[in-house]
Amino acid sequence: MIKILFLDTSALLSFFISDKGTPAMRWLISSDNKMYNATRYVINNQVIREFETELEKLVASKTLKQGTATNILALFNSHYKNRKFKVVGKEASVKDTMDGMYNFLGRLARPVLVTCSAKQAAEHSEYKIINPQIHNPAKIELILQGKNQPQNNPADNAGFYQRLFKKTRMGFAL
Repeated sequence: MIKILFLDTSALLSFFISDKGTPAMRWLISSDNKMYNATRYVINNQVIREFETELEKLVASKTLKQGTATNILALFNSHYKNRKFKVVGKEASVKDTMDGMYNFLGRLARPVLVTCSAKQAAEHSEYKIINPQIHNPAKIELILQGKNQPQNNPADNAGFYQRLFKKTRMGFAL
């Protein structure tokens, strides 16, 4: 099943500008992860506007050089926007966009919110949340797979597969 990840502004900034969450974001967006987990990354116009505004604020506060911000925007617009990050829900809020995607998918797959903002996570608690500043790649994989914690005993899995094989073999024999 395809997994839909909605990136908010803080996650998008974390991908482009080095901070605590950048390694996890780069791993999450990597081509290998996308193919392995059948993942689609989604943003909306509100996120794009906020991303541009935040870059301007970083330049104004002299945290980021103007040339670097220009290069980030050029890279985003030429390579990532509508290629890696599909723009949906043109003028909708984060909640409306995520609810719309959930309904569009026939309520079969819930989108996952990727955010570095505790406030954003609290506002959307009905969805799974990935926080790249807190979650490492192993924890993110568990979230994407819908598991809360890793299975500790491989012997339990062996018993399950033996029972499944036995039932399947018997079903084919009938």
